[in-house]
Formats: sequence, structure tokens, C-alpha cells
Amino acid sequence: MNEEIYKKLDLIPLAARNYPKIESVTFENRESGVIIVEVNKLTVLNTMDKQGYIDDFDVFKLFNVYEKLENGKSCYPTLIFHERYIDLFQLHDGRHHTIALIKAYPNINKIKCSMIIDKYEQGEVLFKLRERHGNELFRLVNK
Repeated sequence: MNEEIYKKLDLIPLAARNYPKIESVTFENRESGVIIVEVNKLTVLNTMDKQGYIDDFDVFKLFNVYEKLENGKSCYPTLIFHERYIDLFQLHDGRHHTIALIKAYPNINKIKCSMIIDKYEQGEVLFKLRERHGNELFRLVNK
């Protein structure tokens, strides 16, 4: 499955730009009342693929995100947690930002995301996510 996802990613254009180091990119939240988590890149990609988001994107929007990224700005992709989801979470917002980050920084292994929590406390949510995906796939991060 991972090979299939990477083949799809290879078809997505990358704007040839001069991107700053990932550590110097300023990320903004689109939502309030969220926690910031660091998620394994493949976990996010698998979920995006299940949602059909890797195949369905707007090239113009993607290139706008590349431009913001070149200027050192991006938004956290937003995940939403719920026990009824197969992976316990889904990408709620930010598929173009996620794709741009992965294309512009192919060597990153983890992506910082904001997570909307549906009626659960932080500790319980992270416990359930780690139980499903493993300790290294989800990690609470300070902004």
C-alpha cells in the first residue's frame, strides 16, 4: 500500500522553489481548542488515501501553499478524533498543506498536526491513538 501511495505522490507536481529549513517554518492553527501532535508521515498518508484526498486536490491551491511555504509559513493540518473512525482520526482540514510539506520536505518522517478532540481528554485520546498506531506514531508536542 505504501508503494501505491508514493506512486500517487510522485504524480503531484512540486514547485521548484527555495524552501526554508522545516525548523524555521511558522505554523498557524486554523482551529481553536486543539492540541498539537506529531504524527508519523505514513500514518497521515494512509488516512488521506483512505479518504481519497491524495487523488483529489486543486493544483492552484497547492501552488499557493508552496508559495506560503517558501515564505516560511504554513498551517497545521487538522485531524479530528473519534472512536468510530477506522484509524481513530481523519484529516479534517489541510490536505494541500500536508501534500506540500511532504513534497517540499521528502525526508521528514513526522508531521505536526493540530487535533480536534471530540469529548475526550488529552491523555485518553493519546492513549487510544498510541494503542492503535503505536507509541512512536503519535506524540504530544509543545508549540
